[in-house]
Amino acid sequence: MPRKCCVPGCNSNYDSEIKKGGPVVSAFRFPKDEERKKLWLLAIPRKDFSPTANSVVCMKHFSEDDIIRYDLYKTKDGTTQQLLLMCPKLKEDALPRIFPNLPKYLTKEKSVVRNDPQERKKSFQQNRRSN
Repeated sequence: MPRKCCVPGCNSNYDSEIKKGGPVVSAFRFPKDEERKKLWLLAIPRKDFSPTANSVVCMKHFSEDDIIRYDLYKTKDGTTQQLLLMCPKLKEDALPRIFPNLPKYLTKEKSVVRNDPQERKKSFQQNRRSN
């Protein structure tokens, strides 16, 4: 039986949703590292919640680039290939940020990493020269 998501308003993996034909969604346990766990608890809009060993957050609450779906491995001839994982994993720094069934202000988009202005200027100039 799939584990049910602990995020308020989320019905992932509930019997009623599965009976309606809803998909079974991958879910992730809370991190064992106490600092990471605190960050998850701050991110999830739920008051006075203390996760148990069975508490999980489904993949609907993570950005797609936080989820690892493929594993890289080297073959005997030295080439690298991708292998689709049966159970997706999370990146080390992943945080639940997406809460579709709650008010929009609770969903926090992942911040865009910007390059240094000098580096942007150099790459712009190099692209201009090559064209």
